[in-house]
Amino acid sequence: MSFKIMEQQSPDVLEARYNAWDVVSEIFNDNGSWRSNVFFNTLGSNYVAIALQAARAADPNAKLYIEEYGAESVNVKSNALWLLVTQLKINAMPLDGIGFEGQVGAVPPPNVDSMSLNLARCGPLNLDWAFT
Repeated sequence: MSFKIMEQQSPDVLEARYNAWDVVSEIFNDNGSWRSNVFFNTLGSNYVAIALQAARAADPNAKLYIEEYGAESVNVKSNALWLLVTQLKINAMPLDGIGFEGQVGAVPPPNVDSMSLNLARCGPLNLDWAFT
């Protein structure tokens, strides 16, 4: 049932072959709570693991990313993201990296020191990172 929901929402994507995928994107509100969407409303937070597994099954060689905006610095949103990512890795979900959506002209701009601290969290989890 849960894979069917993913398949119905994006049938062409699940048949494609890519080097890397932003499998799920913009899943948290600025306050760190889950963003309401069709997947969350139907499957709860488990939809992220389901999506990662579906993407890996569809394309075993692609690098799989979770992408989020406003999480490039250490803040409430990035902390929520890191809690999720840590749990996914503990549960051996297929996750290769995190994409940080850069907002050109963001006010205020991200703090470089805070960004460095945040990116350092990738190392212990063996995750790549990218600015998207």
